[in-house]
Amino acid sequence: MSSDNHSGKIFVTGGNGFIGSYLLPLLIEKGYSIKCLLRETSNTTRIEHLNYEYTVGDIRDRSSLAEGIKGCQGVIHLAAIANWADIASPHMHKVIVEGTHNVLKIVKKYGNLRTVCVSSAAAVGGTKTPYIQDESKIFNLKSNRYAYALAKFEAEKLCQQYAAKGLPIVTVNPTEVYGPGDTDLVTAKTLINFAKSMPVLITKGGTSIVHVEDVAQGILAAYEQGEVGERYILGGDNLNFHELTALTLEILKTKKTIINVPHILVKLYIFFSTLLKLHRGINPAELEYALLYWFMDNSKAQRELGIHFRSARDTLVPTIKWLQEMDYIPRDDPDT
Repeated sequence: MSSDNHSGKIFVTGGNGFIGSYLLPLLIEKGYSIKCLLRETSNTTRIEHLNYEYTVGDIRDRSSLAEGIKGCQGVIHLAAIANWADIASPHMHKVIVEGTHNVLKIVKKYGNLRTVCVSSAAAVGGTKTPYIQDESKIFNLKSNRYAYALAKFEAEKLCQQYAAKGLPIVTVNPTEVYGPGDTDLVTAKTLINFAKSMPVLITKGGTSIVHVEDVAQGILAAYEQGEVGERYILGGDNLNFHELTALTLEILKTKKTIINVPHILVKLYIFFSTLLKLHRGINPAELEYALLYWFMDNSKAQRELGIHFRSARDTLVPTIKWLQEMDYIPRDDPDT
């Protein structure tokens, strides 16, 4: 089922974020007008040059959602906790699960509007071996060590429940998102660590990486032509962490030793860091995810949404160039 109205107003939560800063220009270019839900403390630097309307509120506050959705013909729900530093936040359930439930309730009540919920590949699940997963994968991460993945999975279950009630909702599952403009250094921090560490320590796991612009295109396509009740993985190449590190160092034109740290040592670090409440070093909650493979099959999104996902190299090159321009990592030596 597709959306035929390309000139209506779309209510966007989280529009000032990394993905939102790429999505909003696409929506405007297609003829949509936009109303963003922003908190009083929201940083709008990335979207300040755009023409959009906004309303002040929070996805945890149903009344502000009700006020914001007035006059809109569709909804794109992006707002969530997405920073690795907050991956074990005690607010995870309230923001992601209850916040999504609030959005769905208001959307259902105020017009049963077409909605795209931006979930995560983490809600599909991770594996101990490099197995490529698709949208039909049964979620298998039941441990509280994966609070973010669990919250996203619970939020998706709510989406399915509302789809069954007749809400025209589509879910998308971006993988690890890279690109210029990641000012919060959510994923870019990984590349900075590769560039500055000597040697580079990695775990035996892997991930799918995707360019932020491809994710934005996927969200737009899901809104316009995604099948109600379906989910679509938005991801590019699958790389184990050695491959991701080696490609980054190749682009940087530098050679370093890459050491694969045994799982048992990583587990011991996680245990003692958590036990002793150490606040320096790598976030132990983040490391739990690095011990798994998050390999994803993007063929459904390519086939049904018509999205082309650029290669890992084409994703990392502009990201690294931006990081160099912003002086997060050293620029190439002109004499090499």
